[in-house]
Amino acid sequence: MVISKRKTTLKHSSVFILLFMFILLSPLVMGFEFDNVKDYNPITREVIITNALGLGADIGKARLNTPLNVKVGAGYQKVAEFDVWAYQDYNDIIKEFSFTDMKSEKTISREIDVKYKSYETIVVNDYKTICSIPKDAKLNINGTISEVCEQVLIGSHNETKEIWTLKLTTNLLKDEMITIGLFTNVQIGDYVDWIPTIYGVEVEEWATWTANLNTGLLSYFKLDETTGPVLDTMDLRNATETSTTRGTDGKIDKSFYLDSSSDKIDLGDEVLGGLTTWSYGGWFYITTGRDNSVMYGQSTTLGNTAPCYGNYNGVIYSSTNLLGCIICDGTTKVSVGATKTISNNQWVHIMLTYDHSNLILWVNGISFASKSATLTMPSAGNFIFGTVSTLFLIIVLMNLDFGTELYLNLNNSTL
Repeated sequence: MVISKRKTTLKHSSVFILLFMFILLSPLVMGFEFDNVKDYNPITREVIITNALGLGADIGKARLNTPLNVKVGAGYQKVAEFDVWAYQDYNDIIKEFSFTDMKSEKTISREIDVKYKSYETIVVNDYKTICSIPKDAKLNINGTISEVCEQVLIGSHNETKEIWTLKLTTNLLKDEMITIGLFTNVQIGDYVDWIPTIYGVEVEEWATWTANLNTGLLSYFKLDETTGPVLDTMDLRNATETSTTRGTDGKIDKSFYLDSSSDKIDLGDEVLGGLTTWSYGGWFYITTGRDNSVMYGQSTTLGNTAPCYGNYNGVIYSSTNLLGCIICDGTTKVSVGATKTISNNQWVHIMLTYDHSNLILWVNGISFASKSATLTMPSAGNFIFGTVSTLFLIIVLMNLDFGTELYLNLNNSTL
């Protein structure tokens, strides 16, 4: 009886040992990950996952490509990017994420879209601006003759475009590698720590995202100088002014006063040239409207040719206090109807944004008019604020799209 009992015990022990070895050698088939461990390199931000409590084979590797603290604008943004390698066939490499509000140190819930990166080659047309004087040209009132300009197609070139595609599963075959991006709706004030579970192991060493309105900032003008150059706080491009009055009371500190069609603030050429996503705007104090006046926009040689037929891309302010805009890139002309009434003698925040598919006009952080369009801002043409009875405070130029968040933060600003 005793022998029989000992044999039974040994038999079960043998089965247990064989089964345990099978689990260690076959994590994909069995789906057990309790014995996976990581080796993290803080310099390269790489993590290597090994099974059998570190005694078995390497399963795969992951490397964080983005910084440990990513600063992003509010709205739907990519908050992280990392590469994943598989050293053997593996299903569901990324199991889950956990999120912590670093300000309150409490666990929070966020929806994350896991996407993978690929590339495609696109053909981009090349244009050249050609100007000439028509045979029947007549003298203007000021004694000059206007040229007629057109954008002429001179060829094309190939460009590589980054594509992010939603990935429902993270299954890889042996020796495959994939680049993964995490996308979410970033909220104002976010300071979020995210921890992924990769190959069954939490990677606490990664990383955080912070909501930051300065992300993607191209130029920022306070317009509070009473003398000297018109300074860009980003030190990228200073502006020039013509016939303006400085030092008048602003919404915050001082501002510029423009009261005739010759008054303007010129940011120079190629401010938005070639961008396919952008935002620009500022604070305005309207005293008297002027018919078909340009509050701000891009002076462009495209204005005299079809389909543009207009000298400015930008926000138009009419004498009837209606706000609207026209944008033309030489191929496509888009008009957003003047349907918003602006009251005189009060500060108003006006922005125009384009997110690669929609042109949106914002007033005090509220979107009131939009139109679908595919546009690329022409590189030629100075960007100008002025030619309307207006007081200015702040000019902001961005390659992002968040009208509401910018208004709310600047409206409460004391800087």
